[in-house]
Amino acid sequence: MGSREASLHLRCEDRGTLLPKLKTLLDDPSFWREETEDLLGLLGQVFEQQVPQLDETKQRAGKALLDNLRTGLDDWEQREDPAIVVVQPHFVSLYWYDHIRSENLEEQAWNFGRRCRVPVLGVCRFDICDLQLCGVRNAGCPEAVTCRGDYYFNEHDIQPVDAGELCRILEAPFLQEGVAAALACSDGEGMAQMLEKALKMPIYLNERMLSAEGKRPTECWRKTLVYVET
Repeated sequence: MGSREASLHLRCEDRGTLLPKLKTLLDDPSFWREETEDLLGLLGQVFEQQVPQLDETKQRAGKALLDNLRTGLDDWEQREDPAIVVVQPHFVSLYWYDHIRSENLEEQAWNFGRRCRVPVLGVCRFDICDLQLCGVRNAGCPEAVTCRGDYYFNEHDIQPVDAGELCRILEAPFLQEGVAAALACSDGEGMAQMLEKALKMPIYLNERMLSAEGKRPTECWRKTLVYVET
């Protein structure tokens, strides 16, 4: 049921403060490769534990396999889609295929909220019909608050989130009317359309979609394209 049509929307009235923090994170391979590096490290530890039981041929094969995995990771990172940052009034939106997805939406909202010290909205769409939302404020602090809503219309499994609570967490009362109207929809497609209207941004974007609209990045970071909406 996983989906990669997801995004994070970082609450921001001062882009001059937020964008440098975001650039530092997205330019740092240790941040966005953390999960993969942990897995490679674990595989390396298991291999080292088995070395005494392996003959020389198997030791060489094991080392070659780990080297190939790391080389393959480096090659894949060169080919993967860049992260997309869209700067708009009240929010800076982040889209990054495969890095932000249903399985880690709350975790990534928490991570970016903690590092950037701003409230964060996470939104994910499943096969047009199903939606997941989460909000976080003061991530990493004792006074942290979160909320989540799951709208799985295909499975008739609705765990709603209160629009007022979500907008309070995001410190965005101006969104409440539009978000409440969206969450009152009885189908996922209508909810997604109304939510995008309230946010004034789509749930998912990539470079090709923006290019098709004739838009060009105003900045290019290490693996990120930045677009400024006025």
